[in-house]
Amino acid sequence: MADLKTWKLKTLALLWITYGSIYLIRVNFSVAIPGIMEEFAWSRTQLGAMATAFLWTYAVGHFVNGQLGDRFSARKMLAVGFTLAAAICAVFSLGWPLVVMTVLWAANGWVQSMGGARS
Repeated sequence: MADLKTWKLKTLALLWITYGSIYLIRVNFSVAIPGIMEEFAWSRTQLGAMATAFLWTYAVGHFVNGQLGDRFSARKMLAVGFTLAAAICAVFSLGWPLVVMTVLWAANGWVQSMGGARS
C-alpha cells in the first residue's frame, strides 16, 4: 500500500512540474514583448501576428494531437512535446529575423498542444 501511495505522489509531482514548466514556456512571450520590441525595433502589430500564429497552431494542434493521443502513448507525446518546446525556446532566444521567429513561435504552439494528448 505504501508503494502505491509513494508512486501516486511521485506521479503527481512529476505531472505538476511538467505542466508548470510547459505553462511557463507558453506564457513567457508576453513577458518578453517589451524586450523584444526594444531589441529588434518591432511593432506591437508584428508581435501580435507572432502571438496569433502561436495561438492558431496551438488550437489546431490540440485537435490534431488529441486525435493522435488516442493512437499513441500520451506519455511519449508529452515527452516529445516538452523536449521540442524547450529546444524551440532555446533557438528562439538566439534572435532571428521576424519571419523565422514567427515560424519558431508557431511551431512552439504546435508542440505545446501535445501536452493535452490523452490516451
